[in-house]
Amino acid sequence: MNKKIFNLLISFCLSLFIFISDSNAKDADGLIKELVNLAERGHEINFDDEAKRFGFKNFSEAVKNYEKEFEAKLSLKEAKSLFNDMLPNEEIRYTKENADKLFNIIINSKYRSAKRYKKKYLKWDVWPEKYKYKGFVITMNIQREFSRITKKPDIKTITAHTWTWWAAHSREGVINKLMNGCKRDIKKYKIPLQECIIIDINEKNVLYEFLPEIRTAAVEEKRIAKKKKMEEKIRILREERKKAEEKAGTKIAKKEPTKKPKKKVAKKPKEEFKPEDKDIDNDAPVIEIAEAITVNDASYEIEGKVTDKSKKIYVEVDGRLVDVKDGNFTVKGYSPVDKEITIEAIDGYGNRSKSKIVKIVIDIKDTDIAEKLEPLNPSKIKTKVSENKVALIIGIENYSDIVKASYAKADAQYFKEYVSKGFGVENKNIKLIVDEEATFIKINKILKKWLVSKIIADKTELIIFYAGHGLASKDGKELYLLPQDGDADLLSISSISRSSLFNEIKNLNPKSVTIFLDACYSGSSRDNEILLADARPVRIVADEQEGIPDNFTIFTASKLNQISSGLKEANHGIFSYYLMKGLEGKADSNKDKQITNGELLAYMDQNVSQKAAELGRQQNPSLSGDPDQVLMRYR
Repeated sequence: MNKKIFNLLISFCLSLFIFISDSNAKDADGLIKELVNLAERGHEINFDDEAKRFGFKNFSEAVKNYEKEFEAKLSLKEAKSLFNDMLPNEEIRYTKENADKLFNIIINSKYRSAKRYKKKYLKWDVWPEKYKYKGFVITMNIQREFSRITKKPDIKTITAHTWTWWAAHSREGVINKLMNGCKRDIKKYKIPLQECIIIDINEKNVLYEFLPEIRTAAVEEKRIAKKKKMEEKIRILREERKKAEEKAGTKIAKKEPTKKPKKKVAKKPKEEFKPEDKDIDNDAPVIEIAEAITVNDASYEIEGKVTDKSKKIYVEVDGRLVDVKDGNFTVKGYSPVDKEITIEAIDGYGNRSKSKIVKIVIDIKDTDIAEKLEPLNPSKIKTKVSENKVALIIGIENYSDIVKASYAKADAQYFKEYVSKGFGVENKNIKLIVDEEATFIKINKILKKWLVSKIIADKTELIIFYAGHGLASKDGKELYLLPQDGDADLLSISSISRSSLFNEIKNLNPKSVTIFLDACYSGSSRDNEILLADARPVRIVADEQEGIPDNFTIFTASKLNQISSGLKEANHGIFSYYLMKGLEGKADSNKDKQITNGELLAYMDQNVSQKAAELGRQQNPSLSGDPDQVLMRYR
């Protein structure tokens, strides 16, 4: 059965009114309204009897008329299930728990809609910057599906539905496209009893978020009915009050003073009688609630108090009645943005309070980024240990005279574990220096003594990692790595020249050199602080590729004019964090248990640029070397 017929199958009920009637006595519209009414009230339905009352021989005839009109094959069992599945409105549980269950059923359903959305559309990466948001919307009967899941919490299926997906550059844009596309489906497939509901945006369940908007019409209906009921009660109370006042005045009027003709007494002016109002309340109720309330969720609950002499008090919030118990009331609502609500109270004598306006401030803390970042775990990788590999790791976070390079020390300490477990370097061949251990003199001692003693010509594979500050010369022609005691004004005599470092290593003639530099040369720190108080913008003209030997592979954290940023949620530099996650196997795109330079660069570039964009910056790692060369093998 194709999608059109299958969707019409579940939604035929309200479409019967357009049947081509063969008799004026047949009232399909009346039949459907009665069936919906019976279902909502929880009555057992005898479909044939109800069909006869509205001019049909039986319910089967109504279904056949439907089949004829829409050229669809439809069984009586399928037609009846729509009404039989519905619970009375007051019994349906529109809860977040049920919404989450319904989401899982939909997204994991056997229908091709969810399968194609997950396997194909979410992985569609054409113009990723233009289409950052991807969403999934379906048509369904909310009342019916929540009835089914309320009755059977372990239900595994959802009724057949139409589906649409769209992508856009903003969240609002994708919502508009989804709803417009879904409405076109409803019109195209003639689906009168289903609503459009957005299920997923960027692999996040948003079903419950959109429920309040979907059910606005039903809520408004109930609000109007309750308001009418309350107004009727107030009218009756007013009439009772008026009768009580009239009765009190009549009783007093009958008690006239007795005349005494024998004794003449000076007449005193008669005072007009005023009935006591011990039982009559003329004061309006008093509402006690703060004028501004801050909540941390779009779905909120706030509490207030109301006092009055009358035992019966009614509270209206934006014209909608809310329950009052022992003088306390709770306001429930939903709004993704700040809003104002108007609260009024009415007592049993019809006295209405002044309107009280309460501002609801929506302050939702954004914790998604922190929650999504996995902790680094070098124990995930194992590789063969090699005595021909040597590693020098430098991490400088706390400088003596310039601003700190946040998380650089932790970057170096963690990378030592990846060098050991991922690259197979023996501990005796690893030199880790951080902060005060990485002064200009100490770094040069390591380069000219320790490193020279460790490298065997044409045999040693050298790995260098540096996390800290970098800076360009004033003319932009030379790039420097700053030691812990480096002076940004005296780069040539207090810092490590990048080109000199490369030449020094080249002269040792190692078999291969792999360098990871989590530093930038723009003059800003990881926290976007300026390294020099009076620094002017420098145009960097140095060529990253110039002077790099053929056996060198160099990964740098950013382009020459970009900032190498820190990632607060992970307590690491953005480049270092995704470098190490990539070495855990995340960068192994073809899952062949080996990572090439190109695979690592692609993984880092995708993730680093995205995280930097969230900070309002640009950062794109770069590679100097052969992209097809295998960087590491693991098991």
